[in-house]
Amino acid sequence: MQRKGGTCPKTVGFWTISLGYRNIAAQSETIVIADTLAIASGSAKLASSRNRFVEYQAPLQKTYSSCVGMANSPKRPNTLDASYRFRFQNGKVYFSVDLTNTPEGFGAGIIEHKIIGLRPYVLWQFVD
Repeated sequence: MQRKGGTCPKTVGFWTISLGYRNIAAQSETIVIADTLAIASGSAKLASSRNRFVEYQAPLQKTYSSCVGMANSPKRPNTLDASYRFRFQNGKVYFSVDLTNTPEGFGAGIIEHKIIGLRPYVLWQFVD
């Protein structure tokens, strides 16, 4: 967590489940669920969506409403992975899944996005 101002949570979290398989081409699917409920005062809602990017927003708990900052998922070397990011500003937490920097030659995209248990849910896939 990189705090720029205000009172921010010490940590933020998300769960991922990776499902790899082969049929016609090498494929991998990943489910990510952001634990916004631990720091938000209500349900997340969709803020923006494109083929390789999705962002959700949720109102922050009063304790964290002054927070300005961000947290990014660590990059794993030699892997194809999405960028997961939490951004805090204007009394809200924003969570995004970004596949726009996936290397050329790989078909990557967001397959499904919705709210599950008041939390952001994203299913993304890449095909080699």
